[in-house]
Amino acid sequence: FAETYTYDYESAAYNDGYPEWLFSYRVFTTGTGICQEFSVAYAYLLMQVGIDATNMSGHRSYDGEGHQWTYVRMNGHNYHIDPTYVIGHHALDYFMMDDAQREAADGYRKEDFVITSNYAQDHPHPDYAADDHSFWPLWGGEYIGFDHESKILYYTKYDSDWQPMTLTFRYDAFE
Repeated sequence: FAETYTYDYESAAYNDGYPEWLFSYRVFTTGTGICQEFSVAYAYLLMQVGIDATNMSGHRSYDGEGHQWTYVRMNGHNYHIDPTYVIGHHALDYFMMDDAQREAADGYRKEDFVITSNYAQDHPHPDYAADDHSFWPLWGGEYIGFDHESKILYYTKYDSDWQPMTLTFRYDAFE
């Protein structure tokens, strides 16, 4: 996703609300989009492989800027994934975040989150809390690749001397 699509800065700067032509299909047909389109397209792709996904939105606490991202439920836990912020690079900072990480990363507060689809009616949960920390080792890392057979994700982080370390994350428990 990060290497396939590009952010459409011209559409993002549109001043008269969102144009009617902004929709997730545009991401697949033109390779460009903004957060509202990326989050829906990403959720769609996740649902195609059996992962329960929808869209979440909020406003940054420090400037009120609105944003939309993907919200997933996997193995009984909820997580935030922000496909927009990784367009063009392989950062894992926005992958499988809990609520605290979502707020720490950009100032989106849990009390301001809004599910932006009919997901809440179709999949009622008493609490949309994303509070599982299983993926915290990945935050701050850069994706390298993965071994499907061994179910290992490879990523890089930097030590205190800014030397790269190649690390592994086993994801077999999350199937």
